[in-house]
Amino acid sequence: MYILWSVYNAFNDPILGGLSDKTRTKKFGGGRRRSWMVVMLIPLALIMFFLFTPFATYAEAPVWTVIYFFLIICLFDTIYTAFSLSRTSLYPEMFRTDRAREEAGMGRRIMMVFGLIVAMVVPTLIIPDLTISTQSNIYNYWIAGAVLGIIAFITGFINIKWGVK
Repeated sequence: MYILWSVYNAFNDPILGGLSDKTRTKKFGGGRRRSWMVVMLIPLALIMFFLFTPFATYAEAPVWTVIYFFLIICLFDTIYTAFSLSRTSLYPEMFRTDRAREEAGMGRRIMMVFGLIVAMVVPTLIIPDLTISTQSNIYNYWIAGAVLGIIAFITGFINIKWGVK
């Protein structure tokens, strides 16, 4: 499935980049990038939940579990790419000089490292054993997905509201 996802991703990213470059709208604050971020914010928060929501345990339905994984990872990649590509593409448009871009980029990289740490730690705080597929542990996965979805929504909202000018 990772190989198929990689093939999908090879087409997904350039297509979304081209669409983002060609977008011209006054909706959602205007511009080429902000509108994509606004439209993708809620789907991004929701897909975070589904990344942590198994269709079934692999032992119960191996084929459907793999198909579900493939669909969810492709959907996540599409939504995340539409949001993140637009956010990243803003830097050369918002910061015209190399120095301004470097300063903004440094802050962005620091926040990315912090975000990666949060993304790695939060699930392990909520899910006591990542290898057990009991129903009570599946509820922990749902909670972890909901928490990460809420974090994604809040940080995305802050970014759109105060970071994109």
